[in-house]
Order: sequence, then structure tokens, then C-alpha cells
Amino acid sequence: MKEYNQRLEIRGRFKKWQREHIDRYSKYNEKWRLQNPEKITVSHNAYRSLPLGDMCEFCGSVENLERHHPDYDYPHIIVTCCSTCHKYLNNGDA
Repeated sequence: MKEYNQRLEIRGRFKKWQREHIDRYSKYNEKWRLQNPEKITVSHNAYRSLPLGDMCEFCGSVENLERHHPDYDYPHIIVTCCSTCHKYLNNGDA
């Protein structure tokens, strides 16, 4: 429960930062989308057509589940993970 509350606190701080720096965040988001069109397409297709698992395949959590693409060259291969594990996977910490 403590870890979950910490995640909520961090998410709240990030959302506050987004609201306070909306122009800066919007520019960053637009730049990322222009640089990664294939990731946008793959993510949208996965969301529409690939089922999400029942729990995180790494830690077993059942909260805040997301789809992770280990390799965008194989867009139909996804891993179900919680938002915390997903951040570690995307940052290369896993």
C-alpha cells in the first residue's frame, strides 16, 4: 500500500507540473510524436486489437496494467505489466 501511495503522489506531482508547464510539455509531446510515428501506430493497433493480461508478468500486480512492446519490429508481441514495471522496462533498468 505504501508503494501505491508513493506512486499516486509522484503521479500527482507530475500532473501538477504538466498543468503549470503546459506549453513546454505540449512541445515535448508533439516533438516525440513526430519522431516516433511507428510507435504511435503500433500502440493504437495494440490497444484496439490485443487483449490485456490479468496481472503484471514481472511483479504480479493487478493494478495500473499496461501493454509493453519489447520490440516494435514485432508489433503483435506484447507483455502485460504494471505502470511501475513498464517505466523500468522503457528506461532500460530491467
